[in-house]
Amino acid sequence: MNVLMIHNTLPKYRVNFFNELAKHCDLTMIFHDYNQNSSIYEDVDRREELENLESYFEYNNELLKRLLTEKDFDFVIIPPLDDFQALKISRYVLTLKNKYGFKIVLFWEKWVAPTEFLPLKKKIKNTIQKVATKSIVRDVDLCVASGSKAKEYFENNGVNPQRIRVAMDAVDVKYERTVDVRERFGIDTESKIILYFGRIVERKGLVLLIKAIQKAFSNDNVFFLICGDGEEREEIERIAEDTLSLPYKFVGKVVPEDKANFFSAASLFVLPSYFCEGTPEAWGLTINESILFDVPVVSTSAVGSAYDLIVPGVGKMVEQGDIEALANGMKEVIETCSSRTVQKNKKWLSSQTMAEEFVSALEEKK
Repeated sequence: MNVLMIHNTLPKYRVNFFNELAKHCDLTMIFHDYNQNSSIYEDVDRREELENLESYFEYNNELLKRLLTEKDFDFVIIPPLDDFQALKISRYVLTLKNKYGFKIVLFWEKWVAPTEFLPLKKKIKNTIQKVATKSIVRDVDLCVASGSKAKEYFENNGVNPQRIRVAMDAVDVKYERTVDVRERFGIDTESKIILYFGRIVERKGLVLLIKAIQKAFSNDNVFFLICGDGEEREEIERIAEDTLSLPYKFVGKVVPEDKANFFSAASLFVLPSYFCEGTPEAWGLTINESILFDVPVVSTSAVGSAYDLIVPGVGKMVEQGDIEALANGMKEVIETCSSRTVQKNKKWLSSQTMAEEFVSALEEKK
């Protein structure tokens, strides 16, 4: 099976998925906005990590037509419809479908917050995006959703459920620790470590988490580790200093290869994102990572992966934007869940499984 995938960029968390996909089909890839890997994800160049696939890191229509002429592709996977360039590319692919005889697939993590959380500006933007993408979504042969919320989005936009399949977002982790986090930051062995790991920007809800942790654990033996960097860091450090009476540490940016040091030391991982300006967390791969490290999770209803991955024994999903609910959820999970209960209940999601589900969806449409 010959597959051409057009994607935006190549962050670390997607490398294994693309490599696994290439094991199941003859895969060619075009990255139409590769610079996002550094500008958005602040990641290093991952091009040399791709294996057994043909890849291009600049897009133009002539390249696309040349590849379609040289190889008889069964499927062309268009990019997520999140920006004008992706829309433009996808519309052009649609014009070539009949001439070259391929089928079109859309893989998208998109979902939207409930109406009551949408400011007028976001409502208008969502409506414009819905109109702009409607003809594309209508004419593709297969929509592959990253999870149940993305599947729901396709269905709410008129896609026949028979044209929707799910290949749940996955990530692989390295389990080898290189640093003892407790020793590095002077955390005693009896302290429970609560971990935040992500960008320090408003929509991630770190301010809400700081207030919830103080409310829930001000008199407990808890250490709060904040991993990540971002434009809000200086201001949020001031808020933490004024709010927290328990010990904490802003670690700064942690490269993907060092995540194991922090997740393996954590007693609880929290992803407190909220519908900031009406925007949800499309997936939230740090929940996958936490579960793979057998760490209990608390997440909010603004996070896509929470709906699919958090089950009893693994953790709890709480109402987004609610400090009281977040505080209560953390206390409940830290008392009732452990690495043992997570391991017993966790879903064994990997890039291999994701690729197999993706290829199975293609085979059904071939």
